[in-house]
Amino acid sequence: MASTSSDVRFGLMLAAQFEQGIDPVPKMRDSIEQVVASREGDFDSIWTVQHFLADFQYFQPVPLLARLAAEAGDMHLGTGILLVPHYPPVLLAEELATLSVLTQGRFILGAGAGYREQEFSAIGVPHKERYGRLEESIELMRKLWSGDPVDHVGKFYEVSDVQMSLLPPQRQDLPVWIGATGPVGIRRAARIGNEWIATGELTISDIRTGQERFIEASPKDPADHCFPLVREVLVAESSQEARRHAEGALRQKYANYEKWGHPSRPIDELLDGVIAVGSPQECLESIAGVLEQTRSRYLILRMQWPSSEHAATMRSIELFGEHVAPELKKAFGTKENGGDH
Repeated sequence: MASTSSDVRFGLMLAAQFEQGIDPVPKMRDSIEQVVASREGDFDSIWTVQHFLADFQYFQPVPLLARLAAEAGDMHLGTGILLVPHYPPVLLAEELATLSVLTQGRFILGAGAGYREQEFSAIGVPHKERYGRLEESIELMRKLWSGDPVDHVGKFYEVSDVQMSLLPPQRQDLPVWIGATGPVGIRRAARIGNEWIATGELTISDIRTGQERFIEASPKDPADHCFPLVREVLVAESSQEARRHAEGALRQKYANYEKWGHPSRPIDELLDGVIAVGSPQECLESIAGVLEQTRSRYLILRMQWPSSEHAATMRSIELFGEHVAPELKKAFGTKENGGDH
């Protein structure tokens, strides 16, 4: 059943990752330019990704978003996703409170458990503990963000009579959106998070099934959720030009997902029916199909991958803002002033 919610929003997922051996300084300038362009193009938020010790160079999310907060203006900033089990929760609670203050309360914590064995081994966190640590960390951080004295004795973490001084403007209501793929993870997202972030390789059928699972496990009314969804998108003047810019980079990216053990469909299948790569009209039709057939009203669009050309990404942001977003917002509605994330 599709959503009857009256708002639709769009976020830009920065690549924030690039091939080894490339000078990272110009890549930071690229990210800044993309944020400015998306702000001018009426995007609602900026997101960034995370891995450690990856095959690509990565800008880590917390310092990156802090750097971009000024250019983002009144857009929200989010992590998509932050690998919470790798952090001591007191440290992370303080870091994210600072980021929330820098963004004047417009920070969204997109959180996940992680899956790469190499990351857990190098950081010293047992892989088998990732889900328990994710849940307990979020529980403890919310206690700390309340500003009240905290005593917490859990399976993984223990603090006694501690109290945070610098608090996020949202306090313990700082939004937590959970990234997950399987049925258990989606139900966990409903239990401990405000939203479930659906990943970019899911078909419409996958999304609908996941959203129904989330609704069954969530105590909130479905109308109170925006059902965020990551989607791979590249808009160009023609389908041929879009494929030329996107296909090689997408194949490289999804080959790395496969190597890392992240479940996904074959890239040819994704290019044929899931990923929106094409002209403005083709991308409009593809995204409208998602909005019509699912409850999703918050699409986080990734328009760049590690080997992508910055110029193609900038043009995609421009074309989406000029020709795609206005038509989608006209068709599906939008709330004034950005609403409450």
